[in-house]
Amino acid sequence: MLSVGAHKPKLLDKVVYTAQGKNWVITPQEENFKIAAVRARVVNLTSTQVTLSVDENAVTLNAKGGDFKPFEPGMRALETAEEAPEDNIYSAHIWGPFQLYKNFEVAGWFFFEVPEDTEFSDIAWVNVEFVRVSYPQ
Repeated sequence: MLSVGAHKPKLLDKVVYTAQGKNWVITPQEENFKIAAVRARVVNLTSTQVTLSVDENAVTLNAKGGDFKPFEPGMRALETAEEAPEDNIYSAHIWGPFQLYKNFEVAGWFFFEVPEDTEFSDIAWVNVEFVRVSYPQ
């Protein structure tokens, strides 16, 4: 059994982070869109081992007027001279394959491109198990 938690999305004009000794920036590709950054945590509570393959089909951010799939941060990030925030909070991404042993977890960020006035209802995890995390309205 997986336990999945997710914070309410933060709507950002851009995401700046440091990885592999370089600074990276992610910006929306469409006008009047924002980056919705969702911090999530997945814990393997009972199985000896769970294999996760996290990609654009692993999670869906649901909103009034549409649903959104995450994008792979490494494919959208551009190197920048801009400094990341001091705590570099956006550097841990949940993407790719993970082996989770019993009582281990993976935590980090998903990024979505959404219209700037989007109202979110929930996020649905659909990898190994189906888990819906509702957001207060």
